[in-house]
Amino acid sequence: MAEPEPQKKGFLDKIFRLKDKADRKNRKKDDQKEGGPLQPPVQEPVTYHPYGLKCVAEGKNPTIDIIAVHGLNGHREHTWKADNGVNWLADEDMLPEKIPNARIFVWGYDARTHGNDYLSEAYLHQHGSQLVGDLADERHLDGTSKRPIIFIGHGLGGIVIKSALIHSNSTHANHLSHHRPIKVSTYGILFMGTPHSGGEGVTMGQIAQSVASIFVHTNDRVLQHLQKQSEWLSKQKDDYASIMRDFVTKFGWEVYATPLFGGLSNMVVRGRTRVLCPSVDFPKL
Repeated sequence: MAEPEPQKKGFLDKIFRLKDKADRKNRKKDDQKEGGPLQPPVQEPVTYHPYGLKCVAEGKNPTIDIIAVHGLNGHREHTWKADNGVNWLADEDMLPEKIPNARIFVWGYDARTHGNDYLSEAYLHQHGSQLVGDLADERHLDGTSKRPIIFIGHGLGGIVIKSALIHSNSTHANHLSHHRPIKVSTYGILFMGTPHSGGEGVTMGQIAQSVASIFVHTNDRVLQHLQKQSEWLSKQKDDYASIMRDFVTKFGWEVYATPLFGGLSNMVVRGRTRVLCPSVDFPKL
């Protein structure tokens, strides 16, 4: 792979520095509450979960597309907002100021494990294919199919991005050829707390979800895939290994516990994720 141009090479570092600055400025350190018996959730009106692509910053004479994909139980817009409402991907004095020539998208999908309404039965590889389809259609319509891409994957979103790139790479002239440019155009990926080998907190999450199923609709398909050393994740790593060096890649890992259902919390991704390439750098989130 050719050495990245200095301007492009700095994009990933700018994004990570900005994310770290936003976290340090806006994070609220709440005292950990003592654990107690799991309580049924408060029944609230069905929350609207937007799916698909949304452009949150058009950019000034854009030359690159940034696509952010949320994680488990995440939300297309809310995942990227701090407690004070600042969206580090969209607010004009945040990432759009640092990389003004970037068009920035967020992409939503049903990653819920529980909810008051019915949940998607789609598998992770189907979410990946849908991401490629949505992005390919958007870029084809406005004539930007060859524009470089940077993906940002938060938690499970990183797994979906890998599925998307594997899918795009598998297409050919006689089968979904319009999906191929997504992989070819991808320049870099930021994995933020992605459980490449499965999550440490999945078992606890499954226990909490089992209790939740008494009160609300639940879906365990995602958690099954995210178990430590799951067969599906092992296969995905093998499939991704053949293309991973085509991209500039950076990793981050958790330093705060992830909240789970019923008041539980746990570290899903502990320490460095040495799964893809041991030579890359590993900034903390």
